Amino acid sequence: MVHYSIHDHFDGSAVLLTGSTGYVGQLVLEKLLRCLGVRTVFVLTRPKRGEDIQQRVDKLLDSPVFHLLRGNEVLRKVVPIAGDMRATDLGISLADRQRLSRETNHVIHCAADIRLEASIHELLQANYEGTRQLLKLCCYFNNLQSFVHVSSAYTNMNAPVGSLVKEAIYPLSYGDNLVDDYELVQELLAMPAHNANSRAAGLMKAWNFPNNYTLSKHLAEYMVADFHKHCKLPIAIARPTLISSVAQDPYPGAGNSRGCTIA
Repeated sequence: MVHYSIHDHFDGSAVLLTGSTGYVGQLVLEKLLRCLGVRTVFVLTRPKRGEDIQQRVDKLLDSPVFHLLRGNEVLRKVVPIAGDMRATDLGISLADRQRLSRETNHVIHCAADIRLEASIHELLQANYEGTRQLLKLCCYFNNLQSFVHVSSAYTNMNAPVGSLVKEAIYPLSYGDNLVDDYELVQELLAMPAHNANSRAAGLMKAWNFPNNYTLSKHLAEYMVADFHKHCKLPIAIARPTLISSVAQDPYPGAGNSRGCTIA
């Protein structure tokens, strides 16, 4: 029997985390710092007007979720990387890309646009194209040991009621022909926004998806699986369901003031 230890897996390693300012991402960051012996956590952070990336990270680490780590030296392990999931090459500078390539051992991809009825352009840019750009970057990492893609249990809501959804990728099809996810996404992104939304509405009706969000996450899973197959990246896909507040650490009820989040 193979013995697996999550402590050994992350001990002394460098982790690249996306979505650290979101609900799930900040809890992952807190857990990495408090419970595991990571060496560095790179957090992809989008600059905002009047607030640089270091200020944004400092503000995050000063939030109540991190109260157990106040004054702890482990907070120095957090290194902000300027970037944007909707930008070309994620908006990461060449110097930062080279550093990430040299040092990163694990990637935890929590960033996502979880608005159910946002435009198909916005959701594909964030959930599909952003993920694709991140995976392209990871293809050049020298010592990548794992890539965890946080997906959603609702990516397969198009399955018939009562279906057993297995730990598998479910491709879409037009009749007997499998859908090329990349070609479809590029087709939608090339259309004017109104036309793309109309086209997406037709596809959702044909494939039985309830909203643009679930379609975008389904297509993203298909693409992630392709990178695993063709680029040999060590990928795992996590499919959380409704995410409510924390039961215990860092404190009961932490984090999700909006109730439940659909991942």
